[in-house]
Amino acid sequence: MLDKALPSLLAALPEGDRGRIKASVKASIQRERGYQRRVVDLLEARFTTKQPFDPPENEAVFLYLAGELHRRLGEFDLARARFAEAEEAKPPGVIADFIKERQAMLPAY
Repeated sequence: MLDKALPSLLAALPEGDRGRIKASVKASIQRERGYQRRVVDLLEARFTTKQPFDPPENEAVFLYLAGELHRRLGEFDLARARFAEAEEAKPPGVIADFIKERQAMLPAY
């Protein structure tokens, strides 16, 4: 999202600051994507253990979080799969609402 807004934001800044700020914002975006990748990889590793969650409703929450991270990373098929699994795991009300909202944000196949 910030990638798309960056040109408009830069236009509002003094010309001498634009290059430095653009580089800083792009580096920040890359760091954030790296953090998201590390977290989603940890979540995916946890799912492969097949150990039960304690409490059990945490499974739906973590599946939702994995789906959301996949969505943010542009991995839409993985996001759809995790959101579907989260729905099957009977998420608490607010998480069920988040899942529906995020599924609606995914691009069509």
